[in-house]
Amino acid sequence: MSVSLLSPAPAAPRRKRSARFIEIAAVAGVSETTVNRVLNERGSVSPETRARVIAAARQLGVPRVLPDPRHGLTRFDVVMARSTTPYVHRLDLALQRIQQMLDPRILIHRHIVDGDDERRVLELLAGSVHRRDGLIVALRDSPAVRTALQQQLARGVPVVALMSGIGALEGVRYAGIDNVAAGRTAGHFLARLARRLPGRVLILTNRLDFRAHAERVRGCQQALAERQPQLQALAPVACGDDPALARIALEAALQDARRDGVPLVGLYHSGAGSDGLARVLRQLTPRSARSGSATSSATSTARCCAWG
Repeated sequence: MSVSLLSPAPAAPRRKRSARFIEIAAVAGVSETTVNRVLNERGSVSPETRARVIAAARQLGVPRVLPDPRHGLTRFDVVMARSTTPYVHRLDLALQRIQQMLDPRILIHRHIVDGDDERRVLELLAGSVHRRDGLIVALRDSPAVRTALQQQLARGVPVVALMSGIGALEGVRYAGIDNVAAGRTAGHFLARLARRLPGRVLILTNRLDFRAHAERVRGCQQALAERQPQLQALAPVACGDDPALARIALEAALQDARRDGVPLVGLYHSGAGSDGLARVLRQLTPRSARSGSATSSATSTARCCAWG
């Protein structure tokens, strides 16, 4: 009788053991109870400790979906100067809509404020009843606003300026178009339309303490000086996006042109409130003009206009 010895089957490769709570706790410098609270989201832990535990779990290669280091709600404050312009209305609607698309734990708190009420503006910038994770502003530039934003940056609060930049503050990010380039584009087309006509160019704006408008005006002036140096760019007139004030400014410039015999050959408006301008421009026809200089000014101004 013969007996055959069968060699044992090879053992299955041992599965690599994942890090245990005690090991994660040792790397993070906390207790096992704290690790359990963080990874299973079962208790209140400080943000610093929470971040340390999650970093340790990642370092040890824990094979599970780890919690987000940010616990609780993330809150952003938006402080905007009140305005009746369509652009600001659309911006406010966009902020409301984006809130509906975000994670429920991310909240956007909108504060619409009278931009001239600096005391209220500074109160909103200084802080709020909740913890602030970020600040978004659409405000006029001023030394007081810059100081308030600098204080937020010093506290580690990220700051973003929408629509219009705020001074030369290191750390404030700007989200918007290149306003100098926008003004230069307007100046380029005004220069082409003027066709080397001598005369004046009227520049209207909202307010120059909005950096966006100051930059657009500067860009337009630069382009006109480079391309048509014979044109005289008048000092910008602030109309506050008011159609009535814009109309009055244009009518006054046309009266000056008739009085001085120097035609108004161009018009640039960096803000809103252009309805008042349109009413005046529709009336600028050779038939309605009374003198040769007025005819030239009226016809040229109606042709050489740029908005934005």
